[in-house]
Amino acid sequence: MELRQVRYFLAVADTGTFTAAADRLGIVQSAVSQQVARLEREVGTPLFDRSRRAPVLTAAGTRFLPAARALIVAEDAARRAARDGPEASRPLRLGVPGALFPATDGLAGVEIVSVASGQRQSWVAAGELDAAIVHGDDVRADLRSLPLPPDRVVAVVSQQHPLAERSRNAVDDLVSYPLIFAENALGSYLTRAVLRACRSAGFDPAVATVGAETGAVSAVRARPDSWSVFYAAQAALLRADELGVRFVPVVPALTVPTALVFRADAEHLGRQLVRALREK
Repeated sequence: MELRQVRYFLAVADTGTFTAAADRLGIVQSAVSQQVARLEREVGTPLFDRSRRAPVLTAAGTRFLPAARALIVAEDAARRAARDGPEASRPLRLGVPGALFPATDGLAGVEIVSVASGQRQSWVAAGELDAAIVHGDDVRADLRSLPLPPDRVVAVVSQQHPLAERSRNAVDDLVSYPLIFAENALGSYLTRAVLRACRSAGFDPAVATVGAETGAVSAVRARPDSWSVFYAAQAALLRADELGVRFVPVVPALTVPTALVFRADAEHLGRQLVRALREK
């Protein structure tokens, strides 16, 4: 059992749906469903009844709920106990995309907070976070930023897609196939970057949208001639074979700038965090 799985279970229990839990965690809905299903396999019983419009806790899930909350409280207490006594300063709060959580977890003296992309900068400005990792180069005027290594973008296709067996795909190889985006991703830095890359290759892709509750993985699996995109860090969290898809690089390599944002009065803190993140 992983604490990440427990957090995902609690997010579903608290928000009432897998989609709302994914929004809270800042990750894709399929990742929440996958990790909760693994948790259920490990504990040996369903924790949610999925036969209704919204998931409902089973009797086992209801019994598990207080124990799950206790696990997270215990984790927080263990982190605090590992620091230098009761007088130690509070941990720095770093907001991250859900996909980057494994890459940032374990930073000494740093509390990792998974926050949706549209909220990270406002939380930093309001003092609810000390810093945040963001994709793209659109930084609020009242914040400062320092660059981090860019995040690669990969294509996701069904295992039945004509290009699935290639080790990589040129962007213009995808010209004949519809590009699928979740409705809540339209206008994001990722979607804008992919559309720019397509246009640079000389074509405008036929874009299809699906509801946020469907997710790109389910959509390309249901429509095997289509494709979508993921951040490589995000794709690394998913088991492609179990999901019936392939994650393949695109050429020329498509990357999205990544930065650490922080308040103007925290320049020293920002530089320390960037060094720590680059060393991981």
